[in-house]
Amino acid sequence: MSDLPPDLPRLHALETYLQIQLAAVQDAIRHHEQQTRTNTPPEVEPPPWLAEYGIGATRTTVQIHRGDCAMTGPRKKAISEQEARQGCVEVGACQYCRPDTALGIVD
Repeated sequence: MSDLPPDLPRLHALETYLQIQLAAVQDAIRHHEQQTRTNTPPEVEPPPWLAEYGIGATRTTVQIHRGDCAMTGPRKKAISEQEARQGCVEVGACQYCRPDTALGIVD
C-alpha cells in the first residue's frame, strides 16, 4: 500500500501533522487570492468626451468623440463638454459615436 506507520498512535500523529499542513496551504491560498484582488486595478470610467489629434508638430484636433467610442485613434485626450461642443462645430464629430447628437447640436 504505502509507507505509513503500522500503529494507531503514529497514524493519529501523522493525521494531525497533515491537517496542520493543509490549513497552512489553505491560508497561503487565501492570502494570494486576496493579494490578487487588491492588486487588480479598479475599473476606470471613460471620460464623457474625447478630442482626437492628428499627426504632426501642431497636433490639431481632427474630430470629437464620445468617451466610450471604439473608433478613436491613439492620440486623444479628455475634454470638457464645452470644448466638445466647440470642437463638434469647428472640426467635426465622429460619424460612429455621434457626440454632436448626444450634445444636442444635431438632431
